[in-house]
Amino acid sequence: MPVPKTVILPSKELPDDTTNKSFRNLAYPLDWNGIFNYVGFPAYMKPFDGGGWKEVYKLENEKDFFSKYDKTKQYVMMLQEEVVFDDYFRCYCIGGKHVRIMQYEPRNPHHLRYEHGKAPASKKLLDTIKDYVIKLNQYLGYDFNTVEFAVRDGIPYAIDFCNPAPDAEVTSVGQENFEWVVETAADYAIERAKKQKDGFDNLTWGEFVKTSAAKMPLVAVAKKAAVKADVSVAMVDHAIEDEGKPKKTKTTKAPAAKAAMAKEPAVKAAAVKETAVKTAVVKEPVAKATAVKEKAAPKPKKAAKK
Repeated sequence: MPVPKTVILPSKELPDDTTNKSFRNLAYPLDWNGIFNYVGFPAYMKPFDGGGWKEVYKLENEKDFFSKYDKTKQYVMMLQEEVVFDDYFRCYCIGGKHVRIMQYEPRNPHHLRYEHGKAPASKKLLDTIKDYVIKLNQYLGYDFNTVEFAVRDGIPYAIDFCNPAPDAEVTSVGQENFEWVVETAADYAIERAKKQKDGFDNLTWGEFVKTSAAKMPLVAVAKKAAVKADVSVAMVDHAIEDEGKPKKTKTTKAPAAKAAMAKEPAVKAAAVKETAVKTAVVKEPVAKATAVKEKAAPKPKKAAKK
């Protein structure tokens, strides 16, 4: 999934109850040149767990960066490349499956960001965004979240996807979006209440947490999800370690004979009997024809006595 080039920075000031030794796993001084070359300028800097556009800075160069970074106190900041976008979307996701995609203009005043005046997006782009939203929330394990995408050259970049307490105020999101959030959240709450099982863990755990706890790779989960649930069950007639090995074949036996040998005795006997009958039927006309020929052939004359 496309995301902007991003670096997480340690807080400028040491957090309370920590010392210089608390961060000895970090390499100091930081490789600022490497960071700047990777992210590039212009760039944005914002708290890694921020919201409401608080402490968000647009940076034009290194000097601008340090002047802003020196004021961030104990915030853990993200430095992220600027994505100059052609279109922008803010998406609600409830229950990891219900998605509301809203075209959005973050450069407008707050109360006008949903009144963007843009042409409707293509179905292909919306389908891609919906797929990304569902994947993100199922892997993060969020029941209620918003995901924001900045579209550059037709590619949606996931800009912000950790917002489990999103703005849903009617005066900012609009009446239709507000009603969708209220109705969908209520329906999902009822759904979860009905599935509640006393004495069990009823929380939503994302795939990141579940696979980590089970010591499983994330790729394996994706492959497992692609397998159809409706499958037949059969006995394994070979050693598991032999799976994937090429089978040895003998040229002296026909495929039909191999198939007959693999069956149960009763089935095998029936197959042999059937083969014998077919063989007899084929041979019988030949035998009759031979007998007729022998009968029709003139008998050899006896030699005349001298």
